[in-house]
Amino acid sequence: MKHALKILISASFIYNFAAGMLGPIYAIFVMNIGGNILDAGIAWAIYAFAIGIATFIFSRYEDNMSKEKIIVAGYGLIAVGFFAYYFVDTIIQLFIVEMFFGVITAFHDPAWEAFFSEKITRKKSAAEWGNWEAGKYIAIGAAALIGSYVATGYGFKTLFIIMGGVAAISAIVSYMLLKKKS
Repeated sequence: MKHALKILISASFIYNFAAGMLGPIYAIFVMNIGGNILDAGIAWAIYAFAIGIATFIFSRYEDNMSKEKIIVAGYGLIAVGFFAYYFVDTIIQLFIVEMFFGVITAFHDPAWEAFFSEKITRKKSAAEWGNWEAGKYIAIGAAALIGSYVATGYGFKTLFIIMGGVAAISAIVSYMLLKKKS
């Protein structure tokens, strides 16, 4: 496996760990800020629609841009988004953060996937994609346990600080892609 691919996969595992800490308890957070199950669904829909619409826009330009820089910036902005959850006290604020996350995901993911596709070994593509998929879900599973423990024992605000910090590490790790390029 190429060194750049190892860096990319490592950064992804770290990011997915950060994101996975909230996944199974997201609806509880929504209820804690005065929302209900419908609000959780609306927030998720805003996120998904923002990704879909913004992906059409960003993906048209990213072939002519540095994918490495987009990946690093994307992970950095994702960390900002996780820290932003700390300040969410209303459903409207949550909707704004989810829209931000959707746009950032649309900015980051096409570049990430294109870069990954460029770096894989063609005769080992299933194995290399499989390594990423397996590690991603293991990271998410471990994160679900740890995130629910942290939220139970220390509250959501502490969880969001940890998530933002972990996501910032993914930006730092992915920065090695730029260092390797120069």
